[in-house]
Amino acid sequence: MIRIFLFICLHVSIIYASSNSDILKRADILTKSPSKSEVFRAYNDYKNIYLRAMMHSNLDERKHALKGIVISGQKLHIDVSKYQKELNTLQKSSYKTALKHKKVKKSKKKITVIKYNILKKAKWKNDTLEFIFNKRLLKTA
Repeated sequence: MIRIFLFICLHVSIIYASSNSDILKRADILTKSPSKSEVFRAYNDYKNIYLRAMMHSNLDERKHALKGIVISGQKLHIDVSKYQKELNTLQKSSYKTALKHKKVKKSKKKITVIKYNILKKAKWKNDTLEFIFNKRLLKTA
């Protein structure tokens, strides 16, 4: 009986789970609402998306969420200066990197990697792990 209940709960949560883009669209609509409770829901959604974007290193969603946090936070009279500074630095850095990418010229130099030591074998010997390389390793202090 418990297994069936958990199975149903799992599938319901999967069905009703929204993607980040859907949550951002909903939050954009709620931010324009005159109701403070709906603006606060949008603020909460933006903060959740911001945290997810930080964990997954998604820069576009992070910027969108930061813009939403700043707008909704200002409507709610919440101090969002920290988020505003971060948004400003992200916008400046993305502008600078875009300019740098335009000026970079491709180099036709061939890059080679020199292999110094190649691991040939690893084996256990008298309760210690022994590595055998193609060259003898030098001891450094």
